[in-house]
Amino acid sequence: MENRKFNIACLISTILMVCTVMLCLAKPVLNPWKHRVSFGHDFHVSVWDCRIAFFNDAEYGPYRGSLIKIDNEPKFDREIYWGDSWGIYYRYFRWQDGTTLWTLMVSLLYPFLLFIILPAVWFRRRIHS
Repeated sequence: MENRKFNIACLISTILMVCTVMLCLAKPVLNPWKHRVSFGHDFHVSVWDCRIAFFNDAEYGPYRGSLIKIDNEPKFDREIYWGDSWGIYYRYFRWQDGTTLWTLMVSLLYPFLLFIILPAVWFRRRIHS
């Protein structure tokens, strides 16, 4: 029974690994402003440039360093940023009126590496038995 559960987990992991690769290969046709999954009005998920993008503004899309304020505009109440390091990119802006804009992007390499572990173990078991 344990072997069967392991084989099922390996199959699911393999399917997810292939889906991750397909998302990265679909880079030329995916547009995060058109192709996204929305969970409410302020949480969206998309794929952009071999990265999974989480963001809050569907009209603006995932923020990627474009101009969002002009000197005449009110200053940011808060600005947090990190990246583009180790395949992770994060930006958070909050204006004085409470409006926010945030984006978190994570390289698809991370889920790929996670999903390849079980199939690699399965493959190694098959070779050594």
